[in-house]
Amino acid sequence: MAAAPRTVRTDDSGQRRGVASGRGPDPDRSSSAEDWPRVATDLVVEAVDTLRAATTARILWAVRIVVYGTVAAVVSLVLLATCLIAAVRIAEIAARELLPDPLDGIWFAYVLVGSLSMLLGAAAWRRRSAQEEGA
Repeated sequence: MAAAPRTVRTDDSGQRRGVASGRGPDPDRSSSAEDWPRVATDLVVEAVDTLRAATTARILWAVRIVVYGTVAAVVSLVLLATCLIAAVRIAEIAARELLPDPLDGIWFAYVLVGSLSMLLGAAAWRRRSAQEEGA
């Protein structure tokens, strides 16, 4: 007498469920007294997976945001400092070429970069004040 063919079910992720994978109920076997350890184990595994998805996954997501945000902030500060140094150096070289006294070049560079920084700060302050009034 030939055995009935077994049907193998898959879950949403495409993994096999049943006796072959050790997860989920087997549709071909009935729940009997000897089957309760497997059913209990499946329930515990499912509860742990649900709890992990509800807690650990969210914590990992938050930690990743904090870590990547910190790295982005540090890289941004390094780039800002490098750009500021480059701006002062370029302004100094340009001032040495344009001004008659080479010693006046560094002071001109400081005044130029400082003035630009002050104008950018004033524009940002004005924009912040405009947003506060609109809110």
